Amino acid sequence: MRLKYVAALILLLNYGNCFAAELFVSTTGSDAVLKANNDISHPWLTISHAISQLAAGDTLNIRGGTYAGVEFIDLTVDATGNPITIQGYPGDSVPIIRGTVSGDDTTHYTISITGDYITIQNLRFEECRLTFSYWGGNLVPLATHITLDHIALVNTNDAHNETYGSLTLGSCANITIRDSELSNTVAGSNIITMYEKADYVYIENNYIHGGRNGIYSKHGSTTGYHYYRKNIVKDVGGEYSIGVNANYTTVQNNLIYQTTATAGRGGVRIHYNSWPSDYAVIDHNTIYGTTLFGIELYEEMGEYPQPTTVTNNLLVNAGASEHRGIRTENKPYLTTSDYNLVYLASYPAEFGVIGYTHYSLTDWKAQFGTGFDENSIMAAPTFVNGSGSMNTAEDFVLAAGSQGKDACADGSDMGADISLVGIDASGEPTPTPTPTPTPTTHRLRAKPLLP
Repeated sequence: MRLKYVAALILLLNYGNCFAAELFVSTTGSDAVLKANNDISHPWLTISHAISQLAAGDTLNIRGGTYAGVEFIDLTVDATGNPITIQGYPGDSVPIIRGTVSGDDTTHYTISITGDYITIQNLRFEECRLTFSYWGGNLVPLATHITLDHIALVNTNDAHNETYGSLTLGSCANITIRDSELSNTVAGSNIITMYEKADYVYIENNYIHGGRNGIYSKHGSTTGYHYYRKNIVKDVGGEYSIGVNANYTTVQNNLIYQTTATAGRGGVRIHYNSWPSDYAVIDHNTIYGTTLFGIELYEEMGEYPQPTTVTNNLLVNAGASEHRGIRTENKPYLTTSDYNLVYLASYPAEFGVIGYTHYSLTDWKAQFGTGFDENSIMAAPTFVNGSGSMNTAEDFVLAAGSQGKDACADGSDMGADISLVGIDASGEPTPTPTPTPTPTTHRLRAKPLLP
């Protein structure tokens, strides 16, 4: 009798998979093909028609080629238990999906996802804007468990403002963006924007370059749990290479750098912007040549992020004018800080800023008291390619004997482990980590919606 129940349970769990389909779209296909007849020899023609046919458990294989004029596609399937995969067909050249996004038309999008359990992988998007359930007043996530894996999102005409991004997240949860290239050549445009209520966001091993802000969270979430790790963020033209406005955010092992000394370009900012940014951790990042600031804790409307941990970072020529090195608007915002290396060639005697007062490392320690930056360094590091262009990730490896080399408490280097940053070219998916929240009593703390 017990075996019968087990067999029935197995049948029930696999019921949805009975209807899963392996589907195809090709530049030589036809949208007149019925779904029941679709196969590699009888593919559909257009991306929009193919996506409209998807059901839970389906895999859509996009054959190599260019698909132009793609716009206003809505993907609304709840695939809980039977995920949907949209992918470039293995063995073909990477398909190019070319949208029509141009200028500052904020109503224009290419693909909008308000479904659940959907993976998009091994595709190249050009002149496209992707949205995951962008806001609209919804406090309950409308898009969950969405993964972008090994994609390229490359824009040259998307001139939107800071509220939107080439990739915009809002009212969504459990989002993973990994091993992808995301760029925009328009200096006033964001790359990734999280605007209103994005929870459990994993942005890892990406190459993000150009645009206004690289990773930007605005009016974030009291739940939060964002993880920005092992990314390369290069030549971002706005205030933030990474801007954080969500609770429980970890910014770890990223390489952030500028190849030109253009004014007004920032590193990592934790800011309170209508929503709190509490319990942030900024750890083991290399930040180079950001002319506005290196790391900044920023107050808005009388509110401020706390507590914040800043450890094991390497900041070189990060900051100029008023904002240099590590800056906090007030001492209470910074709770833990140690094992950081700060070197500013134009201001070699300065380590950090409190408000608008500049401090050497010695004076900085005196301001905060015992245990603060006791093991931090204010000295020039030596990179393996220190006399070169500093234009590739490998240039930022610390040379043997350098300041900051093997200098952290665990014997590791200060700054990012360069061997881990950027896209994993092997094509092997990075395992998505399971969040392990350890909340502490604090103002505006909310219970996580999706553990």
